[in-house]
Amino acid sequence: MSPRQTETQVGVLSDREMEVLKLAVSGKNNKDIAETLNISLRTVQAHMRSIFNKIGVGSRSEAIVCGLRKGWFSLEDIS
Repeated sequence: MSPRQTETQVGVLSDREMEVLKLAVSGKNNKDIAETLNISLRTVQAHMRSIFNKIGVGSRSEAIVCGLRKGWFSLEDIS
């Protein structure tokens, strides 16, 4: 998240986006996420792009760190 973004500027993630991000936090790649959620790889990629845009990050790693910092996930979610 950029330093100028405030909490109110950050978009709220949908339930599905939170599921996708939680699976990413746990170490799953996009193909594994697609198989776990029974959705297409392109759908996972679209969810990831949406997550990046809503929370103001440019990569999967930044999204994971952001989720951990905000308390959306804990280190126990990483397996």
